[in-house]
Amino acid sequence: MKRTSIFILILLLMWSVFAATADEVKAVTVTEGDSVTLNPRQGLKEIDLLLWRFGDKGSTIAQINENNISYPNYTEIFKGRLKLNQTGSLTINNTRAKHSGLYILHIDHSGGKLVMNFVVTVNEPSPLIDAPEAEMMHVSVKEGYPVTLHTDVPQLHGDELIVWRFGDKEKLMAIDDKEIKSKKIYDTDERFRHRLELIDLTGSLIINNMKYTDAGLYTVKISSNKQILYKKFFVTVSGSGLSSGAVAGIVVLLLLVAVAAVLGFLYYRNKNSKLQKRLDGVYQTASGGDVTIKPETKLHPGDEIQWWFWNELSPIAGFKDGKIFTSNNPKWKGRDRLKLDKKTGSLTINNIGRKLTGKYTLEIIRGSGENIRRTFTVLITDNKIAAQKGASQTLKPDTEIQRDDEIQWLLGNKNDLIAKMTGVTRKITYPDERFKDRLELDKKTGSLTINNITFKHTGVFKMKISSWRRNKIQVFIVYIPRERFKETLVLDKKTGSLIIKNGRPAHSGRYCLQIKNSTGAPIRAFNVVFHSPAENQEPALLPEEQKLLPRDFEDIVYANERTSPV
Repeated sequence: MKRTSIFILILLLMWSVFAATADEVKAVTVTEGDSVTLNPRQGLKEIDLLLWRFGDKGSTIAQINENNISYPNYTEIFKGRLKLNQTGSLTINNTRAKHSGLYILHIDHSGGKLVMNFVVTVNEPSPLIDAPEAEMMHVSVKEGYPVTLHTDVPQLHGDELIVWRFGDKEKLMAIDDKEIKSKKIYDTDERFRHRLELIDLTGSLIINNMKYTDAGLYTVKISSNKQILYKKFFVTVSGSGLSSGAVAGIVVLLLLVAVAAVLGFLYYRNKNSKLQKRLDGVYQTASGGDVTIKPETKLHPGDEIQWWFWNELSPIAGFKDGKIFTSNNPKWKGRDRLKLDKKTGSLTINNIGRKLTGKYTLEIIRGSGENIRRTFTVLITDNKIAAQKGASQTLKPDTEIQRDDEIQWLLGNKNDLIAKMTGVTRKITYPDERFKDRLELDKKTGSLTINNITFKHTGVFKMKISSWRRNKIQVFIVYIPRERFKETLVLDKKTGSLIIKNGRPAHSGRYCLQIKNSTGAPIRAFNVVFHSPAENQEPALLPEEQKLLPRDFEDIVYANERTSPV
């Protein structure tokens, strides 16, 4: 604090040198990682030249010259951080201590000249702070086991400042400054002494040997040149459930069978690692429909499970000690729409609406202390689009695209990549030959236009938006209404026979019949050919009551203009 006061005093003395020409001075304080905006006097009109200068030498870092904005100097210190708008306001994102100093604004405008000075002080993160609203994650762990709090950032870019805090008062735990490759671990009341680790690639936090006193609220703030991200974790710590005598017995048993235990552990770890790598699912249903989320993880006797939804502060469903429970929050919309299968852990949501879509998290707490976590996404796919053959069709997302979002358009169950736009550079590629010269991906909105659309260009389209801050999927079902059979088909409700009236060559093809009953669902196929009879040729006659035999395949030839049972 003493160093900060001396620093401000020196800057104020420096300002006195410029006082003869300066109109006013402002002192601004900001916390490392936050953004700060330096605003000139309001009401300035017809700005001819505007210069922002920084430091002892007064080098120009941003300017407006005839409405053209540029950033001429200090590209390394302020790289990717500055944003100057036409009003003259200068924003510095993701601040560090090196951005402290004197900023001088020179403006030539229609009313004369203006000089303003700003003394900016960038402080280290304070010991206590109130974090804003953020996504809440719920984590359970057994006492004595480690826990990892994941930032869910797939890859850091090297300019991030990551700050971890603990408790209702947000006490400082750890700081990881990726820009200068500096890590600081803070021993808050010595409670976490020698038990904290920071993961380099993601900024995630590992807490070893968890204790009851470690339960509570954890907050992480990730500041970068592009955005500030907050995330909260509510961690619960449960006991081992074993008496001291039982623990002693287990230790003796482990000593007697050490080799077998090691082999068993290696087998279990290999099996479990494969299980953990399985991709969690995306479930889609129509509005008002039902959806069942299946974790496909085998439950063991004594397992406790909890289902969480978005930012709910308590589980929405689960079971413990063989008893099923549901949310006790009377305001939660899905309270009376849930059904939990205690044998499989599957969760069914009935009559689903928009407010029940989003992220569902399953936590399985095993008696061994293992904690398994699965995350699923539930979507409503009402985006059914009827396209016209040969025309153009545009698929429009319902969200605003950010500059660093990567856009992928996928098709079908195999998720074939048909169009892609990279983040920041906005490079667009169309790798699928089926859509050669037919696709247009809009750089601003992410919308996909399909030109000269045909039947092979229809199906289930998925738009995937990926960035370090979010992952979002939107589904579109595109189809072309078939006019070929308009007013030509009649289905016999008693026999299941299908009649094609006024048959033409366009109706030729393979027809499949599936009959579902208690014995199964066999499929029968019929290859039907309609052709126009040649001149002076009698049309092929078939008995009026002929029925298709229940064989795997039938070849049937009909004369044109004849109505026949199929």
